[in-house]
Parts: sequence; structure tokens; C-alpha cells
Amino acid sequence: MLTLYLQTAAPSDPNDLMPGLEPEQVSPGVIGFFATFFVVLALTALILDFMRRQRRLRYRMAYAREREAAGRTEAPESREEAADTPQEPTSDGQDPTDFTE
Repeated sequence: MLTLYLQTAAPSDPNDLMPGLEPEQVSPGVIGFFATFFVVLALTALILDFMRRQRRLRYRMAYAREREAAGRTEAPESREEAADTPQEPTSDGQDPTDFTE
């Protein structure tokens, strides 16, 4: 069905415009080119900024995981040291480990 329509349709010149139209009226011109250029430029800048922020976030997460893993391996030793170290009373004379208030 479609091939029959395409065979019977009269070929037309793609450069023909409707009567009354000038090429300047249907083309974007220099202003359209610059508008498109600046949109593409802004979009490229946004994409690069987004990629930079994602990379920075990924590095921070990896660093935090490394510090957490290092903290887990050092935690038992520091807990033993903290348990052996006596706590000094605060300025109001209360024990800082006493939470019975």
C-alpha cells in the first residue's frame, strides 16, 4: 500500500518553498546558530562539571571506606587503652562515665 502511494506521488524539488516564503524566513540564520552554539557550550560545561563532581564524590567515598577499615583494625587496641586510662572528673566533680542522671 505504501509503495503504491510512493510510486504515484509526484516528485517534488526539496528546495521549493511554499509561495510567499523567502529562504530567510524559514532558516534560523546567524542568531539561531549562535543560540544553538551557546546551548551546546553550556551543556558541555554542565556535563564536565557533573563528571568532576561525581569523580570527587567517588574518591571521597573510597577514602572514607579506607579510613573506616583502618579504624576497625585499630579500634580494639584503642578501646583497651581507653579502658586502662582513668577518667578525670569534670570541673563540677562528676565522673564523666557516669550517665545515671
